[in-house]
Amino acid sequence: MKKQQLLRLIVIHLLIVFFSGCAGGLSRREAARLYYNLGNAYLEIGKSDKASESYLKALEYDRKMKIASFNLAKAYMDAEKYSDAITILDSMLEEDPANVIILSAKAFCIFRFGNFEKAYELYEKVIEIDPANAEALYNSAVIKSEQGNNSEALEMLTKLRSRKIEDEKLLIRINYAFGEIYYKTDQFEEAIKYLDYVKEKEPENIKNLNMLFDSCVKTRYFSSAVRAGEQILEFEPDNKDLLFDM
Repeated sequence: MKKQQLLRLIVIHLLIVFFSGCAGGLSRREAARLYYNLGNAYLEIGKSDKASESYLKALEYDRKMKIASFNLAKAYMDAEKYSDAITILDSMLEEDPANVIILSAKAFCIFRFGNFEKAYELYEKVIEIDPANAEALYNSAVIKSEQGNNSEALEMLTKLRSRKIEDEKLLIRINYAFGEIYYKTDQFEEAIKYLDYVKEKEPENIKNLNMLFDSCVKTRYFSSAVRAGEQILEFEPDNKDLLFDM
């Protein structure tokens, strides 16, 4: 836990205790805001259960605090409580059916349930509302790949990559998706181009390194395979199978 995050938690807790003991106390809106900020602090450090409790408390004081409702859904998603998250998101969509952020969050939950068709439909709706939504197009491509429609997935990813992507994390995920599809379809030369890019940006991504190592072995780029293998061993020094292959 970072010191700054810990300090933030302590300060918010102290504010709640202090104002609760004052004669005038906090107004309902002020209390809601404090509990909302407390929920955000817990969410940042991965304490999704504590975050959920705080957001629920915020909503007790201000039922109309939409951002607290959405962040409560996010906390449930982090805790893999997708049914609970969908219940909240559906309630929000009743008031705002064209909200692409909420639609995307619901699509993600449904995707995690394994209902690829329904998730794809929701992402398509997002793209219909917001054609420039790169995240929705990326997720649609991932779903197509999961369904085994690799040619469609590659077409979507190619379309996406032709745009100017400023979000570096998304760009890494796009390259990883390219590499994974080419790897799964035994197009190892193509896979290496993208997996190598991801290796430079995310050197700790073990799955990517393993695909890169195997691709280099299969294409007989042995020196590159050794470099990828050495990088894996930094994280898995006891990987006997890898040591044998190297």
